[in-house]
Amino acid sequence: MNPLKLAAALLIVASPGLAPHTYAQTEAPTTQVSSDSQAEIHKWIADLSSPDQAVRSAAVAKLVSRGGEAQAALRDHLRSRDAAEEALTRIEIDRVTAPTLLTLDLKDAPLETALAELSKASGYKVQLHEGGRYISTTQPLPTITLSVKDQPFWDVMRQIMQQGECGVYSSGNNDDGFSIMPQRQLGRARGNAPFYAHGSFLIYADTIQRNNVMVLVAPDKAQRSLTMNFQILVEPKVNLTRYSYQPTIELAEDDNGNSLVMDFVSTTSFTSGSSHIWKITAPLKYPENLGSKITLLKGHIKAAVQVRSDNLEVQDLDQVDNKTEKIGDWRITVISAKPAA
Repeated sequence: MNPLKLAAALLIVASPGLAPHTYAQTEAPTTQVSSDSQAEIHKWIADLSSPDQAVRSAAVAKLVSRGGEAQAALRDHLRSRDAAEEALTRIEIDRVTAPTLLTLDLKDAPLETALAELSKASGYKVQLHEGGRYISTTQPLPTITLSVKDQPFWDVMRQIMQQGECGVYSSGNNDDGFSIMPQRQLGRARGNAPFYAHGSFLIYADTIQRNNVMVLVAPDKAQRSLTMNFQILVEPKVNLTRYSYQPTIELAEDDNGNSLVMDFVSTTSFTSGSSHIWKITAPLKYPENLGSKITLLKGHIKAAVQVRSDNLEVQDLDQVDNKTEKIGDWRITVISAKPAA
């Protein structure tokens, strides 16, 4: 059974949300504000962003003293701040999950040279595995010719793998980049397998397994199962904090029109840790008249990605016990601090 089409595969990125501001439903009576008063109010609103606590406190007091005159301007400020924070959050997410764009110009380049240029353009370590390097010396691999401008990392990587007859080798030690092996050693031509690229993620359809178990005392009640296995590759710039091994399949059909979506799938479990290569397995339904091809497959897999980090600075360790500090949208309480042994 060979899959014909991967309709869609969506990586859902989890990130801390922004708590929405709430506004009073009853509006205060409209107050006429002179241009001079408006200028003062807007100056005090700007002072709310001052790094000086005294300036911020003074601005709050002055705005409160103006009462209704300051309300409309403050509400506009809150709305614009919410929009600005949403834009900043989306920029931070896109910086991590959007594809890295590459520009390369190669003509009849040896595979090792092409990988070196790819590493230079992307900032990632992409190189031949030691075993692959030996093979490329004793049995020369095809050369690489391509010219791309501002193309996604995985589009370029796939072209190099196809032309160079090679693939990513999952050695369990690819934290800072990717090891490449000749296809003759990997055994499967993943470069030509059905795939779906989503930003900085690449999903390959790897294998399909059909199992038939016959209980001898009841040979007419064979137990059949069907599973599809995928490999996910992630750009090294992405810091995964946890991810799932089992996708949610929304649509799946074979060429006989059968739905292959399971009636029930156990709760998806997550694993913690960072990896740029991981495998997932999708259980599928095994109908009576199973076709010979999967014609439609749509689903998603969940992963949590770190998009932001902040530092918590404590000025006086002697006064740190039960001290609460704000980092971004989070409040962190330091219970105690002790010198390292």
